[in-house]
Amino acid sequence: MLEGAKNCAFVTTAGHFSPQAIKTARKAISNNLVDTFELFDCNRFLDALNSLGTPKSFEFN
Repeated sequence: MLEGAKNCAFVTTAGHFSPQAIKTARKAISNNLVDTFELFDCNRFLDALNSLGTPKSFEFN
C-alpha cells in the first residue's frame, strides 16, 4: 500500500482468519485504500498452489 499497490493478498499459516481480520480487510476496500484484499488461510493457499500443479508438501532447509 505504501508503494501504491491497489490489490492485496494476505496469507496466514492459520486455519482461519478472525472476524476482526475480515472486517479490517473489508474496511480497507470500503475506504478505497485498495481495490481488492484477498485473505488466504492455510487451506485456501494450499488449494491455490495445488490448482497450479504445485505439490502440497514442502521441505524447508
